[in-house]
Amino acid sequence: YALDMAAEQARNLTPETAPDMVITLTIDKHLQEQTHIALNALLDEHGEDKRASQASMLVMDHEGAIKAVVGGRDYDESQFNRAVNALRQPGSSFKPFVYMTAFMNGYTSDSVVSDRPVWIGNWSPKNYSRSYRGAVTLKTALTKSINTIPVILSLDFGRQKIIDTAYRMGLTHELENSVSLPIGSSEVSVIDMASAYSV
Repeated sequence: YALDMAAEQARNLTPETAPDMVITLTIDKHLQEQTHIALNALLDEHGEDKRASQASMLVMDHEGAIKAVVGGRDYDESQFNRAVNALRQPGSSFKPFVYMTAFMNGYTSDSVVSDRPVWIGNWSPKNYSRSYRGAVTLKTALTKSINTIPVILSLDFGRQKIIDTAYRMGLTHELENSVSLPIGSSEVSVIDMASAYSV
């Protein structure tokens, strides 16, 4: 998977008549092997329960260098790189983009927002606990992964600002400006999420 990624990037960055080149990868061979072993162990243990026959994993350092990438259970079975090309709903892992947008619009981690029922038309987000905590700080809301708070924040400064922040941080696929965007309903790739998190 890593070599396929590198070859595609090299083709995209160089003209067809480019001379021979030496391309150095940032992949850590030991980490690459361990990542593949770990991914298959997770699939062996939880794949059937989760109805998942495939998975992907990408490890990136704080400077954005890809240290390991596994695009599926077995490259011989499927060369499709799920870490780069598959799109999935990120769910709660999208919420930091909402909070970053809040910080860019006057909020702080100590700002207090009420965790309460909220309706947008006939749609209402539910918390995992199916209960509400009342007044909470943004730090608590993110730590406890409360669903209502990101939606309430989006009503204040707008979903388009969240989309703009996510793009600025590294997401590249089109994000749907829907009411459920703040809780991760719009599809993204694993590599984009890793890259954006490094920002």
